[in-house]
Amino acid sequence: MENCKALLARSGLMMLVVAVAMFTSVEIMVAKSVSIKTEPELLSDYKAVNYNPKTGIWNDASGNRRNACLPKGAIAPTLMAKATVNGSPAVSFDGKIQYLKMSKGLLPDRGCTIVAFVEPKGRNKNMATAIIAGGPESLEYRTQTMSNGQNRQVLLNTDVTAFGASNSPVPVHTFSMVAVATNGTGNGTFYLNGNPDGTFSGHDSFTEPMWFIGAAATGSGATPAEFFRGDIAELRIYRGVLSSRRIKAICASLKKDYSRPH
Repeated sequence: MENCKALLARSGLMMLVVAVAMFTSVEIMVAKSVSIKTEPELLSDYKAVNYNPKTGIWNDASGNRRNACLPKGAIAPTLMAKATVNGSPAVSFDGKIQYLKMSKGLLPDRGCTIVAFVEPKGRNKNMATAIIAGGPESLEYRTQTMSNGQNRQVLLNTDVTAFGASNSPVPVHTFSMVAVATNGTGNGTFYLNGNPDGTFSGHDSFTEPMWFIGAAATGSGATPAEFFRGDIAELRIYRGVLSSRRIKAICASLKKDYSRPH
């Protein structure tokens, strides 16, 4: 009888240990799942070294095969062989009719971050030069000559009014790191050379992807206009909103890439 009681006691204890272990395992799994944070995804990375001016194809270095190509009726941007301080190339846009179209657009409804190493060369006839944009129902990220003559970063919403403009002017005829991080409705931050440079807020819904590099389609017929005038050594597009810390690290890395000797 005593043996039976001891056996039952040991069995109960083992079952309790197993139950506690299973509960702890489930608790750990739940804790891990809760603590996981989704990192914004690098969708496209356009480096000038991967651009072919003869075909107008700009290969995506991210591995996602989101290449940009020459749209019908457009003229291919040129390639400057030694554009940056360390002699790296840059894709040069004339501000008139040169632009490219991404093979896969980005619908900005879930937020996006755009980082670019660019050299604006002043205004075109529209005073606004789009770095990346879509049609009338999408975002437009551009540099724009303001009434005081300064060139600033601007983000436009679907009714072609500005969510906001950067605090500091973007230097002309000089390469700078510019960036914008915005959520899915129109709140976000501008960056210049890795540092926050003004915030903006708004509320909008975006139903059209951003397709174009170096132009925007603002009319009802989605006719490209507002062509970028300047050089782009690299353009990165992320799905999601990168943190200020992450943007600062990316800009520091790009600055090193385009300043140190090959």
